[in-house]
Amino acid sequence: MLGGKIEVPTLKGTTVMKVPPGTQPDKVLRLKGLGIPSLKHHTTGDQVFTIKVHIPTKLTAKQRDMLMTVIDSYASAMAPDIASERLDRIKKAGVEKVTFAWAGAAARGERHYYRVQGPTFLIEFDNSQNDGNHVHSIWRDFNGDFGRDLLREHLKTSTN
Repeated sequence: MLGGKIEVPTLKGTTVMKVPPGTQPDKVLRLKGLGIPSLKHHTTGDQVFTIKVHIPTKLTAKQRDMLMTVIDSYASAMAPDIASERLDRIKKAGVEKVTFAWAGAAARGERHYYRVQGPTFLIEFDNSQNDGNHVHSIWRDFNGDFGRDLLREHLKTSTN
């Protein structure tokens, strides 16, 4: 997890809680002094939250369409013939095999990262530097987007 801020309900109303980078599922976070008041000690306890992460195993048809819209958006920045070829490869390899992963906050302007990956490609969008105001994004084609693999060619033809 990249961390971020989330709104949470408390006994005193809604407040913003910081989730530190690297927080793992089932981690318990505390908001000091926002729990139940003690009748004996005139103090207030802490409110605790357990981080729960839901990882779906299947996308709905609507989610799959939305994911293809993201992929089409990246492909639209390519030359039409290259975009068409890459989209055809995705479809032939199986659109149902394309996965999506998200890390970070869901609020606009917060740090986040996502990854779209299928058997033939990888898209990454990384907006986790400088408080979420510096983006890096790539599309990797697993079949030679960096040209010839000279090392592989050498190893096939050489004995050393």
